[in-house]
Amino acid sequence: MVRALREYLLPQQWERSDENNYSLVINPSGAVAIAVATGDDATGTTNASPTTKSSKGPSTVEAVTSNQFQLSLDFPPVPVPAPARPADTDDKRMTWILLVHRAMNEVRCELSLPRSIGPDGRIDSWQERIILGSIPIDPEALEIPPPQPPLPDIDVDVRRRA
Repeated sequence: MVRALREYLLPQQWERSDENNYSLVINPSGAVAIAVATGDDATGTTNASPTTKSSKGPSTVEAVTSNQFQLSLDFPPVPVPAPARPADTDDKRMTWILLVHRAMNEVRCELSLPRSIGPDGRIDSWQERIILGSIPIDPEALEIPPPQPPLPDIDVDVRRRA
C-alpha cells in the first residue's frame, strides 16, 4: 500500500520519507503527511469507529501528538519575527493515516486524521474520516486446468562436474 500510494502521489510533487523507519508521503509544502496502517473490521464503515489493528510505535505516537497540538490551536496565529533557522516542519505537519482492512469479499479503506492513541497503543479516535469506496474481491476462485495428456517426456541429463 505504501508503494502504491507513493507511485500515485510522487508524480504530483509529493515526497517520500522513511525517517526512523516510518514510511510517509509528504505533500510539497510539508504540511500534510500520509502513513499507511491496517485497520480493524470497522474500517471504511460510516456507523462504527475503527482502530488500528496493532499498536503503533514511537514515530506514530509522535505524529499523533503533533496532530493533537495542531488541533488544539483554535486561535488565530500571532505574527512573530522570522527565526534564525527554519522552523521544523514536523511540528506543523498533520499526519493522516490511510487505514486499510481486507474483509471477506472486499477491501475497505479510509483516509483519517488520528486524534488519540489508547492505552493499548492503537489509534482509537479520529478528528476526521474520509471513507473511500470499497474494492470488491473476486469471490470466484480461478481454476487452472491441469495439462492434458499425452505429456512429452522430459529427460534431464545430470552429470557430476569434474
